[in-house]
Amino acid sequence: ETENGNLLHKLERQSKSLNSLQQSAEHCTQLEEEIANVKKENRELLSKQVQFKEELNSIQGTVSNASRVQKILSENESFISSLQKDLSDTRNRHHQQFLEIRAKHSAEIDALTDK
Repeated sequence: ETENGNLLHKLERQSKSLNSLQQSAEHCTQLEEEIANVKKENRELLSKQVQFKEELNSIQGTVSNASRVQKILSENESFISSLQKDLSDTRNRHHQQFLEIRAKHSAEIDALTDK
C-alpha cells in the first residue's frame, strides 16, 4: 500500500509538472505570437519611416527650390526697379532737352517774325 501511495504521489507530481510544462508551452506560444506581431509592426514602421524620409527630402528640395526662386525674383525686382529709374531719368532728360530745343526754336521763330 505504501508503494501504491508513493506511486500515486509520484504520479500527482508528474501530473503537476506536466500541467506546468503545458502552461509554459502555451505561454511560449503566446510570446512567439506577440514577437511576430511586434516584428510585423516594426517592419511597417520602418517602411513608414523610409516613406517619411523620402517625403521630407522632397519637401526640403522644394523648400530649397522655393528659396532659389525667391532669390531670383528678388534680383529681378531689383533689376526692374533699376530699369524703371533709368527710364524715368532718361524721360526727364529728353523732356528737358525738348523744352530747351523748343525754347531755342521759338526764340528763332520770334526773331524771324520780328524782322
